[in-house]
Amino acid sequence: MTVRPVHKERYILSINDIAQALTYVLAMMFALTFREMARAWTTHMLGDDSAMRMGRLTLNPAAHLDVVGTLVLPMVCALFGLPFIGWAKPIPFDERNFKHPVRDSIITAVSGPVANLSLGFVCMLGLALQAKFHIEALETGAFLAPLLKLIGAMIYVNGILAFLNLIPLPPLDGAQLLRLFLSHDQWERFEAVMAPYGIFIFLFLAFSGGLAWISKVTMIYVQVIERIAALIIH
Repeated sequence: MTVRPVHKERYILSINDIAQALTYVLAMMFALTFREMARAWTTHMLGDDSAMRMGRLTLNPAAHLDVVGTLVLPMVCALFGLPFIGWAKPIPFDERNFKHPVRDSIITAVSGPVANLSLGFVCMLGLALQAKFHIEALETGAFLAPLLKLIGAMIYVNGILAFLNLIPLPPLDGAQLLRLFLSHDQWERFEAVMAPYGIFIFLFLAFSGGLAWISKVTMIYVQVIERIAALIIH
């Protein structure tokens, strides 16, 4: 995406810039919706119905949407070439309802990135099918051509979300993985100290370039699933 400067403090965005930004925001919304639904389903299967009772066990984006994290911030990031990040409303759960609280909390945390990586792979299979069969309705200039661009954006966005959320920093999913290596007391101390500042540390890293490696890891993921999809759809 390019932003053409006119003056030092003024920018002109082309129609293509805006259309591409909207595509990535839609991809973010769908990816976050699928991720949070997967987490809600996981907590339900593990014995906690908090998310289901709050209407979060659904693929309706409205149930998971956070106006700033799902729409405003991703749009600004996409338009102005900032690190593409976003979030949805967190899925509530009470680990006291789990049969194995620590294990099941970790499973719940892992379910989000697994859901995103799986959805990205399904989207890649869709692109592989299009490349093989050349569905006319999806060809460039056809009515459904924007859908193909959305599917392509979904692959990248799902990868970004998955790897970002594996960072071991509250409130990200990766923080729960530390419970595999910390004692109960160590985990509680870590959470007490880091939870109030985790989001600020994350945003600082994101906008200072400290998370640039996420894009490189995501591109490796994209290349791997592209090869796998090509082997399946041959």
